[in-house]
Amino acid sequence: MEDTNWRDFAQCKGCNTIDFFPASINRSTKKTVDKIVSMCIECPVGAFCLQEALITESLGIWALTTHFQRNAYLKERNSSSPITLEECQVYFDYIKENKVYPNTRHYKKAITHIANTNE
Repeated sequence: MEDTNWRDFAQCKGCNTIDFFPASINRSTKKTVDKIVSMCIECPVGAFCLQEALITESLGIWALTTHFQRNAYLKERNSSSPITLEECQVYFDYIKENKVYPNTRHYKKAITHIANTNE
């Protein structure tokens, strides 16, 4: 798959993108965030999505991560090497397998683990 057309295969294609940019994640946004999480889990292009979000430092929820989580990952990553698709696939798979979703609080341990795995 070419990097330029990954969005054509995204689970969220055609969705209202405003939902991916909640002001905060709390009880009032839980239902919407849960819907996003369920789409992301099944998405065949999660690694592409995550790579773009990490490279562009985008806001919002991308590939099961928030801007805060991605920034923490980049800080922990402590590397100037390019962010590869393979690295993003490892990160995305780990998030799915360990259920480290935007609406959970145990992402710090996961970020440290993932960053150290990719060194």
